[in-house]
Amino acid sequence: MRIKEGQIFNLMDTNGRRNDVINALQGYLTILDDIQNEQKMNWASMPESLAQYEFYRQAIELSPEVFGKHGPYDKLAETLERNKDFATAVQTQDMEWIQKNSFMFQSLVKQFDLGIEDRARHYTSNLVKLGFTDEGREISPVGELLLDLKKLRKDDLETMLPIDGVNIVYLRQLMKLRLFDTEGERYYSPFNLAIFALLKRHRLSENEFSELVQGLSPYSDFSDIEQYVLNYREGDIVSGVSIDIPAEIHTNERVSETVFRDNYKNRKSNAGVDIYWVYYNLLFDYLENPSSATIDKLLTFFENNKAMLNKAFGCGQNIFTQKTGDRPTTIEFDKQYKKMFEGNLNIYIFKQFSLSKILDQIREYSDTTKRIFKATGIISFDNGFVELAYRELCACIFEEEIIKNRIAGSISEEL
Repeated sequence: MRIKEGQIFNLMDTNGRRNDVINALQGYLTILDDIQNEQKMNWASMPESLAQYEFYRQAIELSPEVFGKHGPYDKLAETLERNKDFATAVQTQDMEWIQKNSFMFQSLVKQFDLGIEDRARHYTSNLVKLGFTDEGREISPVGELLLDLKKLRKDDLETMLPIDGVNIVYLRQLMKLRLFDTEGERYYSPFNLAIFALLKRHRLSENEFSELVQGLSPYSDFSDIEQYVLNYREGDIVSGVSIDIPAEIHTNERVSETVFRDNYKNRKSNAGVDIYWVYYNLLFDYLENPSSATIDKLLTFFENNKAMLNKAFGCGQNIFTQKTGDRPTTIEFDKQYKKMFEGNLNIYIFKQFSLSKILDQIREYSDTTKRIFKATGIISFDNGFVELAYRELCACIFEEEIIKNRIAGSISEEL
């Protein structure tokens, strides 16, 4: 898998996210096995093949509790009801007829892709990332092993671990998994970093663990990775991040609403930007007129929108730490939040927004990384902490120095 500089990696596309990772991916492999080996379909979209449509259809049947809503699929079924000849060709998998007549049903052919075939590609892309299939969705030898665990042969070290065959397959794949830079030269192995960190630290908070693993990339500096792991504390991942300040933000004056909305985006909600805008103006109201009244308005608004504002501007922490209802004097307020108000407020707020966005993305993608790591059976996530499930045994099996040397490197140096 190749990633761009500054990109936060994700081991499962969010459109294919499910809690039951093992069941989901094995189910997807089973469907692909049927499509390729039983129905003899090649992995392509309409009108070349029905494979991606068939994958989605079977995924719904396999996990109706997961795919409870499938509006585009239902809408397509209604359209097919009005086009009996096309529906019959789909049902009988008559690709010759479909390809011969597809020019007459161009809008119908496009309907297959939107919300059906595109989702099939998303869900199966997770199999590609983990090496269970290739880009063409042909099942790899490892994928075949996951489908038929009777063929699994554990080595002596694997036999020592009290985990099952599925866990072993995931453990092998994740130990080999590398993320490459765009040139395919430098690489980073997140699972090896995870094992190394848990051997060195024994126990980490989930946030520290996710930031350590998810925040690094092939572009990171690994020259002193041992000290980095030992000294890491929550939030450190963004401490050295350089933020480019847009020219229109680089001013001491209050920016216009247009400029603000152009630079402060919320991926999920326009209403979120409305809250950001009010918060921003209340900060400037206090800066321009420090008083008990402007403090009260600012803190009252913060208290009413605490979760959203902390996520957007607080890097996961409370922006203001007063207890609800407590109101400091202007002297106390200025002293406590000196960093916010002593310099350029626009630059400070934009930096906090940008760094919070990075941390939020790290934690969002680490959710799926956590689910896949758990599939190995050797990493335990419990009550907000992470540790090796069989620490003493793992310490004997995984030699720290060997694991450390597998965390990062360059392909040219291995040749």
